[in-house]
Amino acid sequence: MATLTFREKLTAKANSLWKSSFFPDVLRSNLLKFKKSPPKIPYKAIALATVLFLIGAFLIIIGSLLLAGYISKGVS
Repeated sequence: MATLTFREKLTAKANSLWKSSFFPDVLRSNLLKFKKSPPKIPYKAIALATVLFLIGAFLIIIGSLLLAGYISKGVS
């Protein structure tokens, strides 16, 4: 039989207390109100930051190549 981790033991103990009459119904309903939901991932903010980073990196590279003389300014 596999040994249980501390988290599994704690969860089992909490579940047994939760199912028993240890918590009154009012306290149990109040605890359910404050149950944490999983954090939402800000996909739009991550995409915007990535796009802005890539644009900035491109502009820095073009600027440094212009400054170093590898790219001419197009004056004929």
